[in-house]
Formats: sequence, C-alpha cells, structure tokens
Amino acid sequence: MGIIRYLIHPKLNDPLHEDYKKAVIFAYALVVTNVFLIFYLVYFFAFHSHDHVKITTNLLGYIWFLIAAIYFRLKSDLSSSLGFFMFICTLPVLVSVYHTGGIYSVDNIWLLLLIVCAYLFTNITVGNILSGFVIVFMITLYILDINQTFAFKNYIIKNTSTHNVFTYVFVIVFLSGLIIAFKKVLEKANHKIQSLKQERIQELEEKIKSKTEELSKLRNELARDFHDEMGNKLASITILSQSISLRINHQEDHKEEIKELLHNIEERSMQLYHGTKDFIWSIDFKSDYADELFIYLRDFGEDFFVKLGVSFNSESAVKPENNLRFNATVSRQLIYIFKEIMTNAAKHANASQIVFKMKEFNAGIEIYFSDNGTGFTDTEVCKRGINNINNRIKKIGGILNMISQLDKGTIFTVWAPLASKD
Repeated sequence: MGIIRYLIHPKLNDPLHEDYKKAVIFAYALVVTNVFLIFYLVYFFAFHSHDHVKITTNLLGYIWFLIAAIYFRLKSDLSSSLGFFMFICTLPVLVSVYHTGGIYSVDNIWLLLLIVCAYLFTNITVGNILSGFVIVFMITLYILDINQTFAFKNYIIKNTSTHNVFTYVFVIVFLSGLIIAFKKVLEKANHKIQSLKQERIQELEEKIKSKTEELSKLRNELARDFHDEMGNKLASITILSQSISLRINHQEDHKEEIKELLHNIEERSMQLYHGTKDFIWSIDFKSDYADELFIYLRDFGEDFFVKLGVSFNSESAVKPENNLRFNATVSRQLIYIFKEIMTNAAKHANASQIVFKMKEFNAGIEIYFSDNGTGFTDTEVCKRGINNINNRIKKIGGILNMISQLDKGTIFTVWAPLASKD
C-alpha cells in the first residue's frame, strides 16, 4: 500500500478528494502493468533475441511507460496526467502491433485495454479521440493486408504462440483485477452513500421531532394561557350575573326585566365559554387526529342530547394506532359544522334518536350524522344554517351530502381530507 500511495500526487492522496479513488485504482494498475512489462521484456530477450524490432519497441515502450508514470506522480490534475499517459503508451503499442502481425497481432488487445482505461480513468472525449485514432490505424492495416503490402500472416505462422498466451493471460488478470478494484470501490462508495443518507434521514427526523415537540409545546402553552385568561374572566361574569340575580329578588320595580337581562348575560357568557373551550381544544396538537375529534364530538353529543332526552348512538371505525391526521384548522371547522348540525337537530327536528359515525374513506374521513326527526324542505335551508355549513366545508376542501325528507328525518354525510403523509 505504501508504494501505491507514493505513486499518487500528494494533492490527490487525500481520501476526501473527488479523484482519490480513481487515482488509487490507476496506481494499482501501474504496479501490475510494471511487473508484467518486466517479465515481458525478459521473455523477449530470452526467446526472441533475434527480433530486434520487437525488443527495441518493448524497451522504448517501457521507458515511455516509466515517463508517463513519473508524470502521473508529479501532476496534480488527474485528467490531464492520465490523458498524457494514454497517448504516450499508445505509440509503442501501435509500433508493436505493426511489427507483430498487424491486424492479426495479439498486441491489438493492448489497444483495446488502453481504450477501456481512457474511458474509465480520463473522460469520454479522450476515449473517443483514442478510439477514432485506433480505428483509422486498423483500417490502414487492413488495406495493407488485402493489398499484400506486408506479410502479416507469415509473421503469425512463423512465431510461436507463447507470446499470445502470455499476453492473453496478463490482459485477463489485469482486467479482472481492474473490475474487482472498481467493484470494491463502488461497493464502498455505495455503503458510504447509504450511511450518509441514513445519517441525513435520521438528522431530519430528529429536527422534525424537535420542531413538532416545540410546536406542540407552544400550542399547549397557548391553550393554557387562553384558558386562564379568558376562561376565568368568562366564569367570573357568570358568577357576577348569578350574584346580581340573587340580590334583586326583593326588588319589585323592573324585577322581571332585570332578571331577563341577567339571564341573557348568563346564557351568552356560557355560550362564549363553551365556544372558548372549542377553540382551546382545536389549537391543541392532538386535535389534528381523527380519533381525538370523534371522541370530542361524541362527548359533546352525548352530553347535549341526553339532557334533551334524545337517544345518541355513536360508532367509529378510526383506530388511534392508524394516526390519521387532518391539516391544521380542519378539526376546528368540523367541530363548528357538527355543533351547528346537532343544534339544528335539537331546535327544529324534534327527533328521538341520533346516529353519529366516523370512518376512513377515500384518503379522507367520512362523518355520518342522522336523526329521525321532522326533516325540512329546500326553503328551510337558510333557516337551518346549511349555507353556513357549506361555507365551512369549502374552507377545508371537503364534501357535504345532505338528504332530508319530511317526517322521515335528515342525513348529513361530511367528507374531509386527511393531511398528506409525505
């Protein structure tokens, strides 16, 4: 590993550098190729000493290889150093191909190897230029061969196949090592990317959790402060009005009128107090969840209708573990909608039985309300506050279906969209 790191320019020898992995792989390739070239030179000196052209070409090629390796070590720009390396090594290979059988030479596989390395280690432009140059060279050799200008086939027939086997074995080993190195680097890079993604996701989840808790705390504090400030004052108004009512029991003048006025004060303050409770609950974080909304409306309905002697039956198919949530303010509008529906049923329907249901339906929540009362006609829509209900439905992007028949009762079905889970 020490020689590998030495072959790389200090600037590229930083694991954080964008070209570090590519430089390491290429340095491995240099070491493997250098070992092979030494054996290659020894082989030709020992068994083909008569082939002076090939020996000269090999020596020249090895010298150029060393020059290119030194340039790679000295140059911090990986792309330019590798481009120089590809072209300077291509020249002796072309000469070797020409003198060892032309288009039939086994050394053509070196050209293929250089083209592959050009695409992998430099860029597409360098790879295209080198590919084009080699194609022109091979076409030239082909023309020379068909015109029998040079006896390329005779060279292949006369020389032994040891050279071919030697070259093929090296190229297979070299490419296998290169692919393995790339595979390991790719796996390591993918692992690092996955780790970074997981860390990023975890970081975002923690931030979201922190912001959610912060928002929940803010909403809870707002609800508490509003209750303490407004609730206590409204309660005191009620107590004062009751106290005044007791004190004037012995007053004869305008006694009934004063009592009526005080009664109105008491009634309206209680209405305001209950309205305040609705607002307080709607800004509580848990009010965004469909199961919590059902409980709130169910409790209100039971308390409201039981006092009137009306049977109130409720049922929900929404489970708390499903975490079905509305967007902010939707639950508040739904509270107002169904309180108005319930109030209308109590005032006008003369019903003896109420059915209230909730279920998940079509990426939203469907709420069903029915009574067995007197029903109403289209002319009574304004009187029953249906226009007001429709306006609230539009605010939340919901859908209202209403069926009412005289002496048969009324059915309201409200669909409200859930918050996106993204």
